[in-house]
Amino acid sequence: MRFANLLLLGVLLSVPASLFASEAHSRAFGPQSVVRVARPTLRWEVWPGAGSRVTDAMMTINGTQVESKYDAADKVLVYTPSRPLEPGSYKVACKVVVDNFMPVTKDWNFKVASGASALPQPTEEQIHEVDGINSIREHIGLPDMQLDPRLCAAAAAHTHYLALNGLTGHYQNPNDPGFVGASPADRLDAFGFSESSWEGVDFGSTTYGQSLTRLFDAPYHRLPFIQPGSTVVGAGYSPAHMTIEFGMTAATATVESPAPNEHGVSLSWQGVERPDPLPICGLHGLVGYPIVFAHFSPTNEKIVVDSATLKTALGTPIAFGLNTPQNDPNLDFAAFIIPKQALLPETGYVVSVRAHTASGKDISDTWHFVTGPR
Repeated sequence: MRFANLLLLGVLLSVPASLFASEAHSRAFGPQSVVRVARPTLRWEVWPGAGSRVTDAMMTINGTQVESKYDAADKVLVYTPSRPLEPGSYKVACKVVVDNFMPVTKDWNFKVASGASALPQPTEEQIHEVDGINSIREHIGLPDMQLDPRLCAAAAAHTHYLALNGLTGHYQNPNDPGFVGASPADRLDAFGFSESSWEGVDFGSTTYGQSLTRLFDAPYHRLPFIQPGSTVVGAGYSPAHMTIEFGMTAATATVESPAPNEHGVSLSWQGVERPDPLPICGLHGLVGYPIVFAHFSPTNEKIVVDSATLKTALGTPIAFGLNTPQNDPNLDFAAFIIPKQALLPETGYVVSVRAHTASGKDISDTWHFVTGPR
């Protein structure tokens, strides 16, 4: 999940080949590896402190200054070449000045691959897959994610590699056919996306809709689907294999799933996920449908959960396991309420969570949802 420092590259979650997987990467600059598109966007995130601002900025490529721009809203210095770059090695050197006197610098290298070309456009199938993701978000009251051709290209390339080699997971072997990049970050770099990201991988589903459902139902893997605000996404599916590449939101908000006033919620979950959230709260096997409470923020601020309750609309208490950052090493800004038994059909439930951020902000909430038929 997305629990590394925002300025570092982190591997947060991996899943055995027989299941599905999700992994997050936080990056502040790039691209950092081999690029397969001839006009990659170069970017460096610069976050001035409270009350400060970037007053000057510059970027050079192989010693030549380019027309980069610092976007104060997104807090990033960015440049996209107007013409294709020739294959070869490139060194990027950046410098910004904060409040007219404090210089900050950053250098890095990347390569443009031989045969680098224009970015491929998403296929009709990929458009439908992203529509499926947005249908899930619409159902829980979240805005659409925007289809991103770079993320679609990376997702399609990884799905092709997995299908071609009969594999699943996040990593590629350079000696295998269809190799694009060893890690998710390398593959996103290859298609010109150097921002923070999540990658979800599913294996064994017969349709892309089934893949989406499997990933969304599992609580750790649900987190990128329920990000607040509108970020970017790309997907690629072939029979039995699916890859989803999510951008990371910069919005700050508390999100619950099932969502407030949501109807038709599933009754149960088979409890298949790695890392396995169930042993932490003393559960195993078939359980009630997991409830996710998450407070997203650009800094991934840790939350503290003081208490939680789950009752039917008539007030009957429901037994559950509770995973929080205080007992689950895989959580930082989220908590899971996992009913010990399947929920009742066509029944209203009330959830209450008392929680605050590490800095003391109260994020407590009470909401209700209604299950679907058996």
